[in-house]
Amino acid sequence: MGISGLVILALNAAGPALWTSLTGDSIPFDPYVRIMLWATYADLLTQVPVALYQAQQKARQFVSVQYGRFLLGVLMSLLLVVALAAGRLWVLLSQLVSAPSWP
Repeated sequence: MGISGLVILALNAAGPALWTSLTGDSIPFDPYVRIMLWATYADLLTQVPVALYQAQQKARQFVSVQYGRFLLGVLMSLLLVVALAAGRLWVLLSQLVSAPSWP
């Protein structure tokens, strides 16, 4: 997790130039790619307790966390995109918010 965090920080620093050279900036690095990087990292952090529940054969906790993450993601997307009529940026933000749903 520590190495992944350092990679995310490095990508945040060097990312705009690297992203532009690779993609021609067809999708802006700020804020879309930056939010996607942090949402992916937050999701990685939440996989640790889920993997522990699975390894310890704690089915109830495992299923609860998985359903909780799913429901929070759907509710956040509906709230931000449908109810508040926000755009695609809010879909990414809802994923970032729903990723760290700890048990």
